Amino acid sequence: MKILQTSLLRAVCAAVAGYLLVMYRTEMVRWTTIAFGAMFLVSGLVSVIVYYTEKRRARTASDAQAVLVPTFPIVGLGSMILGGVLMLMPATFVTGVMYSMAAILILGAINQFVNLASIVRYARVPLLYWLFPAVVLLVAVYLMARPQEMAALPFRMLGWSLVVYAIFEAVCGIKVYRARTATPAGRRGTATDRTGRRGGICGGDVLTFPERTSRIVLPRRRGSRWLLLLLTMLAGGVGGCAAEPQDTLCRQTLTVYAGPSRQLAIDGYERKWLRHKDGFVVGAELSIPTAGADDDGTEADYGYPTLSLGAKLSLNHDVTMRRTPDPAWGMAEMVDYDSRLGHFLTLYGAFDRPLLRCRRWQLAYTLHTGIAFGNHPYNPQTNVDNELIGSRLTIYVGLGLLASYQLSPRHELVGGVLYGHHSNGALARPNKGENHITPVVGIRSGLAPHNNSRSPLLAPRSSFPNRWYAMLRLGVGGKTLLEDWQQTQFRTPPDAPDYRTSHFRLYAAYSASADLMCRYARRWASGVGADVFYGTYYDHLPMPSSPTSPWSVGLALRHEAYYHQLSVDMSLGAYLFRRMGDHAREVEKPYYERIGLSYHFPRWGGLRVGFSIKAHLTKADITEFVVGFPFWQGK
Repeated sequence: MKILQTSLLRAVCAAVAGYLLVMYRTEMVRWTTIAFGAMFLVSGLVSVIVYYTEKRRARTASDAQAVLVPTFPIVGLGSMILGGVLMLMPATFVTGVMYSMAAILILGAINQFVNLASIVRYARVPLLYWLFPAVVLLVAVYLMARPQEMAALPFRMLGWSLVVYAIFEAVCGIKVYRARTATPAGRRGTATDRTGRRGGICGGDVLTFPERTSRIVLPRRRGSRWLLLLLTMLAGGVGGCAAEPQDTLCRQTLTVYAGPSRQLAIDGYERKWLRHKDGFVVGAELSIPTAGADDDGTEADYGYPTLSLGAKLSLNHDVTMRRTPDPAWGMAEMVDYDSRLGHFLTLYGAFDRPLLRCRRWQLAYTLHTGIAFGNHPYNPQTNVDNELIGSRLTIYVGLGLLASYQLSPRHELVGGVLYGHHSNGALARPNKGENHITPVVGIRSGLAPHNNSRSPLLAPRSSFPNRWYAMLRLGVGGKTLLEDWQQTQFRTPPDAPDYRTSHFRLYAAYSASADLMCRYARRWASGVGADVFYGTYYDHLPMPSSPTSPWSVGLALRHEAYYHQLSVDMSLGAYLFRRMGDHAREVEKPYYERIGLSYHFPRWGGLRVGFSIKAHLTKADITEFVVGFPFWQGK
């Protein structure tokens, strides 16, 4: 009876522990990380305390006592810092570790794909062997999509193992109790039952074994050499860059990609109400390589890039926002539902420039810009806490790093990381903007192969003489006021007609710039400029404590990147004069950024037309239409 009670007690304890581990696995990860951080912190603190104690002792020692001055415990200080990070930011640390493990798995899966592709030259590889790296890749993608859940997976497995152990322990205890009550002798060790089989006792239970065991014979098959080959690949025995490159380059390619997306909370204000962040992205691009159209050397300067037209669907099924009571919300009342970001259909143009080529491999960066349509913007009745997007039509900007591997003359495996940003450009409110990062995996298929070899990354570049020029730019744009948004959101009573409204006045804004530039390469030009801004909204600012002025003046450093008739201009400037009220002094920075895209008309004397966005620390201030004209060109 005592043995039965002990077994049942162990089973109950194991079951309770397993249930707690399964139900509170995320908390276990957090507190385990904090516990390890505490150990690192205490050990480092002890070493630092010992150091100062020994140092004081060495100072007070007499000359007769030869006491060595200890060295500062750098390892102990590092242990304290690591412990502090683990204790103060356990979730961030765990997420970073999970992302690192996912990156390792992605590289391993890509390496296995490369090895399999190189083996195809010698023998046929069954589909089963392609599934192994595919599964590893899917695990890595899931790991990046749900890092906290994957970190808690060992505790979940341990919890279920304890539950299974508890069930087995209870059954085992009952069987032992029955066996002991049925056999008066209750002998331990080996025994022989009435069937003549030899038995033994394991963990208190009688386990019987057959007199003879059948012999397992592993037949030799042709698949065994494939198994050895697969093991060799898993060990990294076949080099990834050892394969011969295919002697083809596709004129047009269609790329289909997909991957989980993760919303990024860029500041503490957004983290207060952004609750869930997971989504999924699927997209397609039609690309046209430019290796055959290099009439002026631009393509060679850029390493023969690729231009693409793309469309992607961002499914933000699990991106929700909801404010909780906080004094910062002022008069705003809390709602009893979650606001949603909604889905985006994005149409964009892409510019892919290769950075590295290794036979079948290619590493490139990609730049995106376009427009997007969202189905669930801010609405004061049904989506009141969606402060990210305030209009259905938004501006899209993206960038990323992509690696591709040529599997065959017509197909490439593509993988990488993309960053995307949807924003109203301050043309509507709210205008916080959504930022997401997406690890993607896809297939690129060639539509029209021809017999040109892959273009070299570093082709000989023709000389380009330095040329100075002066540019005059005029811009007209618009903006909505952040002050209006904050007034209606947080400082307006709920019974007021404009309480948390979605209608905001669009104010006109104008700009003029004079630039002195030096085009020192076919791709680049740099220089300085003077900017003048005029805002018609200055007299609508709420009760400024000091005089305001519609004029702002600044000096800026300019840089422009050229690609045939297209150019991207970037500026970083500092205000010399700006009086836009109290809120501008509190929120805005003394510097500003501008980025724009222009198209040049050589037949019209270099006239350029485009758009530009002015921002303060990446927060959009004005979106404007810009016309530029070079009024002086040096020799």
